[in-house]
Amino acid sequence: MPMWLAARGAAPFRFDPNQDVVIGRDQDCDLFLYSTMLSRRHASVRWQHGVPVLFDLDSLNGTFMGPDRIRRRRLQDGDVFRLGDIRILFRESDEPPDPPADSDTLYLEEAEAPGAPDAEASLETRIFSRSHAFHQDVFKFNELEQLRAKVGEDEALLCEESILGESLAAWWAQDPEARTDALLRFLRWGVAQPRSAELDLHSLPREEVAQHCVLSQRGGKLRRLLTTGRATWNEMASLRYQSRRSPIFNALRMVARAYRPAGGLDELDVPTLTYELEGLYATELGRPAIEAELRQFQVLGVLQPGPDAGWEAWFPARWDDPALVQLSRRGLNLLHGFRLEDVDA
Repeated sequence: MPMWLAARGAAPFRFDPNQDVVIGRDQDCDLFLYSTMLSRRHASVRWQHGVPVLFDLDSLNGTFMGPDRIRRRRLQDGDVFRLGDIRILFRESDEPPDPPADSDTLYLEEAEAPGAPDAEASLETRIFSRSHAFHQDVFKFNELEQLRAKVGEDEALLCEESILGESLAAWWAQDPEARTDALLRFLRWGVAQPRSAELDLHSLPREEVAQHCVLSQRGGKLRRLLTTGRATWNEMASLRYQSRRSPIFNALRMVARAYRPAGGLDELDVPTLTYELEGLYATELGRPAIEAELRQFQVLGVLQPGPDAGWEAWFPARWDDPALVQLSRRGLNLLHGFRLEDVDA
């Protein structure tokens, strides 16, 4: 009879009697699960005298059966064990089983134990079985279509030839009053961007602002989609390539991993991000250098002006107003992506 390992959020993993299974977050494991609380090779199921036995492989966060941390334990049909913060059901059946029910995910003793993961984090962990890991649509996010919906009635302005070039000055000069407002919208949406993160647009006369702005790479791709109907754009790969050059790149990765999986990053705002970079993860840089990098990430679209923010968002004198500059959708996707990387335990 087939054996199964089932975890919430992943396809059931099938294996046969006398087949050993290594479980962890290393992609070479037989069962590859993603959680920041899993070790590379966390546990294994081995066969001894025809009986499946669960072994902990000296993992950092442990292997638990009920409230007990175990080194080895014989598995029986229906057992639920925990690796780090992931619950896994062992089942012998012809049909693939359902994962452990939510009510089975925490024992009272574990929930009250010092240092135990909270229930919400356990339920929200993103999990990927090895056979499906590279087929998961992790980020259901089409940036060009999202931008197209935002641009709406401004599509005609974006399709003008005068918007191409070394600046938006010629485009703006055709109707300065109306296009000043349009330029602010294009900046908010990431269709346009400042030529430099070092220049405060809000301090410039409005007739000079367009001279220091250009169509962004995203804006150019969107314009091509609107004018030709075709555009190829891997938004996250492009963003990661550009962000890797930043001195706060590794610090941002640590920030992302400090929050509980899934919804945890929704709690992060720009003032909190600035505080954590300055006080925890990028202390060696100092506040001026961190703010300079935040400006650059706003140009890249990781940060964006709030819905009611005006020119003062380009760029803030202080970064402690959550309504002035916010994390964008692409910024949250970038941070979520850091959780899928293979890192040392």
